Amino acid sequence: FLRPKDALDRWIAGYREVLRPRLLLGYFQAPERDPLDLERRIESILTSPTAHETGERTLGNPAATTPWRWAWGGTTAAYRLTGHYRGEETVLHVDRPALAVPQHLRVLPARAGNLTVLHVPAPLAFDGALPRTAHPLLVYTELLMANDDRAGEAATEIFERFLVHLR
Repeated sequence: FLRPKDALDRWIAGYREVLRPRLLLGYFQAPERDPLDLERRIESILTSPTAHETGERTLGNPAATTPWRWAWGGTTAAYRLTGHYRGEETVLHVDRPALAVPQHLRVLPARAGNLTVLHVPAPLAFDGALPRTAHPLLVYTELLMANDDRAGEAATEIFERFLVHLR
């Protein structure tokens, strides 16, 4: 790109106004109050050998299913990447239909729950800097959506560590 900063600005505006609303599977309330407890429970569910049971049927073999693909986003991923800040909200990116999420994760729909679940804009979103973290650009963008000063500081740190080439 000749002007990567302009491309980044367009991405952020497009993500906020058009893409994120389409990716949003929902807000959910989990029984855990501590975000780290919620992370541990979700990870144990999504990494268990039975996680594929709610997977999609594969074309070549309708009896076989593909495992869930998922990654942490927002302050959940930022904390894993930088150790800087872990907010109260947990963001999870998945490749499953909306109906599978609450049942499989045992969470209830809520207007302002402690778990936000989003589809990913493309498979590249799962290519995080660390395992089980979304791509740094997606983490950065979600942090900017948080409207939280500490999340903004974490966004700056993510940018400086992983996205500085987009200046």
